[in-house]
Amino acid sequence: MNKKAVAYFRTSSTSGIGENKDTLPRQKVAVETFAKSEGIKVIKEFYDAGISGDTLLEQRPAVAQMLGFMEQENIHIILVENAERWSRSVMVQELAVLSMQRVGVAVITASGQDLTSITDATNVALRQIQSVFAQMEKGKLVQKLRDARKRKKEKTGRCEGKLGFARHQPELVQLAKKLRRRNPRSHKHLSYDKISQELFNQGFTTANGRLFNSNQIRRLCGLDKR
Repeated sequence: MNKKAVAYFRTSSTSGIGENKDTLPRQKVAVETFAKSEGIKVIKEFYDAGISGDTLLEQRPAVAQMLGFMEQENIHIILVENAERWSRSVMVQELAVLSMQRVGVAVITASGQDLTSITDATNVALRQIQSVFAQMEKGKLVQKLRDARKRKKEKTGRCEGKLGFARHQPELVQLAKKLRRRNPRSHKHLSYDKISQELFNQGFTTANGRLFNSNQIRRLCGLDKR
């Protein structure tokens, strides 16, 4: 029997977006291969670019569009590459499971794991363990980035201010500006607070290891000409 499904893809950072980046193509190949082997027809693909795995479902633009489309087309299956593409956070993962159960939707990975199943205790435990390890790996990566930037600051003696960041951390300025760009679908800008949180998620912090404030984000984005 030919089942219908939609595919969901997500990249947590803008560094994984664009030409010569394999994150999105890898996800597509995995999902397409699984769908073909299981006789599942992917009706439409949805993609959240630059969205952290810790972001709640209701705050993801592509998820909102996807669920609306699924309701119209009477589709009840979402295919993802793996559990991390759906969520890296245990809390967000479990809240997502509850949300999908309420609307009768199954989220299935390219390995065949049903992330929304609660009837199999082993499956539930495996899903939660995967989320825990994903959080640990992300924490390690963020700490490595912070340590590297701390060493760089100690070596160069500069870290604060638009000129310092533009000179010593051009990737930070570039990412801040990308995050501030108007969403082509909603035509809205990401708030300074959300930009600050995403930068923090990617390991970019102030010299004190804190989130950037709104004025600092404005300067990073080139909006404050003072």
